[in-house]
Amino acid sequence: MVDWSGVRLRVTALAGDARAGELFGAGGHHFRLGAPLSGRELAEAEAQLGVRLPEQYRDFLRQVGAGGAGLFYRIFSLTKANGSWTWEGDGAELTDVARLAEPFSRTGADPQALDALLADRPTGEVLTDDEYRDAYEAWDKRRENLLWNPDRTAGAI
Repeated sequence: MVDWSGVRLRVTALAGDARAGELFGAGGHHFRLGAPLSGRELAEAEAQLGVRLPEQYRDFLRQVGAGGAGLFYRIFSLTKANGSWTWEGDGAELTDVARLAEPFSRTGADPQALDALLADRPTGEVLTDDEYRDAYEAWDKRRENLLWNPDRTAGAI
């Protein structure tokens, strides 16, 4: 079990440090933390999301805060808006809350398809700038379609 005691105080104290702005990501989170969730709020969120969150994350939500300052930019904030619990943050909209209870996918993109795609990446050696841009955009769309599969993000925040 993680000992979260004092974490909230230490994080908020960092905001007053003269060197705080030098830390990577500080400009995004400014060392602010969301308020901790009550046991009732956490139970309500888990019931609505249809999943029990991992114990260490549950403890963090109850003892430190429901998001905010964290590694790199910030920890997604678990918030309630318009009667629904969800996460806020850059990329949080990619979370499919209807699929949180599903197990994580055990497979990624087909390695052979990925190798073939990488071998077909435009190089620009015999293309004009406009042709290269168009070819790269088309290739990048194929890459995105191969790599980004919502089935591989089931269970992910």
